[in-house]
Amino acid sequence: MPTAEELFANDPEDERGDPNLKPETSTNANLSIGGIAAIGSASLNWELIGFYRDIKNLIDFASFDPNTNQDVFGNVPGTVITRGVEATLEGAITSSLSGNFSATYNKTRQTGSDLQFNQIPVTQMKLGFDYHPRAAPYGASVNIVHLGDVDDMPLGSDGGRFGYGNYTVVDLGARFFFDSRRHQRLDLHINNAFNRGYVSSLGHGVDDVSGDPYVVHNLALPRTIGANYTYSF
Repeated sequence: MPTAEELFANDPEDERGDPNLKPETSTNANLSIGGIAAIGSASLNWELIGFYRDIKNLIDFASFDPNTNQDVFGNVPGTVITRGVEATLEGAITSSLSGNFSATYNKTRQTGSDLQFNQIPVTQMKLGFDYHPRAAPYGASVNIVHLGDVDDMPLGSDGGRFGYGNYTVVDLGARFFFDSRRHQRLDLHINNAFNRGYVSSLGHGVDDVSGDPYVVHNLALPRTIGANYTYSF
């Protein structure tokens, strides 16, 4: 069912709802197979997942009103068809090192179109390692995320498609325990460790002079360093 926001929102210079929205209907199915792979001393769990989803009357920003500078909710015509596959691998590589990997391919199309649906990446991959020696009062982790190409139409159906995505981000972490029973813990993290500049989403604005709409590229956070202290009873 549509939410109250999708039905009745009226935010100036932002979004507007449609009280005549129809509810979404969908058909979904997942098929998966998995097992345990022994590679040398490593014991890794693997899984292969296939999925499909058909959605009718999908609720999304369906149009853009340049007179009020608002995205307008609506029901997407036809059926939005998703077909995809995901592969995962995770487990202990050694007694002190574990890892995980996942890769997803996602083909989402609106009936009658050969273009990937807005804001949905075609591919996404994640790779992570965690180092946790049992006898040592410390540990560390590294996580790598790659997002494939993404397209969007921030100016409505007549404003053209704009691409973004296609970036890789690395996050690093470390943890330290100050006592043998591990009650006190200090976590350090560096997100976007290599300070990769990339666009996380698209929006729109309006020129103050001409009144013409233009595309806004929303940049993700740059390299960010943080620390957390935790005491567990």
